[in-house]
Amino acid sequence: MKEDTVNYFAYGSNLLTSRIRIRNKSAVKVCIGRLNDYYLTFNGYSNTWKGGTANIVPRANSFVIGVVWRIAQTDVTQLDAQEVGYRPVAVNVCTDDGSVLECRTYVQLNGCEHEQHSCADPCFVAPSAAYKRVVLMGGEEHGLDAEYLDSIRRMPDNGVNECSLSHLFDSNVSNTV
Repeated sequence: MKEDTVNYFAYGSNLLTSRIRIRNKSAVKVCIGRLNDYYLTFNGYSNTWKGGTANIVPRANSFVIGVVWRIAQTDVTQLDAQEVGYRPVAVNVCTDDGSVLECRTYVQLNGCEHEQHSCADPCFVAPSAAYKRVVLMGGEEHGLDAEYLDSIRRMPDNGVNECSLSHLFDSNVSNTV
């Protein structure tokens, strides 16, 4: 990795190329990655998305699959600004070839980022159908594991199909999944 770039592990709406490039024009896909000992949940809330937003929470023997993007160091401030309600953390992401990449990612500031026995249940906030579709579209775009994507499909959503970002995505957003 060049010193003027950062590896960023995306697991939510930034899986979708058109979404990440709204503010991060330099984003280039590096690979699919797996973050071990974390699980994916929706436990924040976004007025923009009109529902819950994705988060990763530590949990042994679980994993999150996402996309590793290489982003220019100069775009990191844009990424930070986009990730309101999150804080950046460094994580080690495993790749298909067995290597490990240090990546920047983001976790919610809502107090659920620490492992608790049933944190996912009381903290779960149903995502909007629009947000969930964007996450799934990004996963499908990059060929994430079908079983993993099915687990996201099975998560309940709040049924809201429109959000303030709907115009930025392919017209198929409201018709997929």
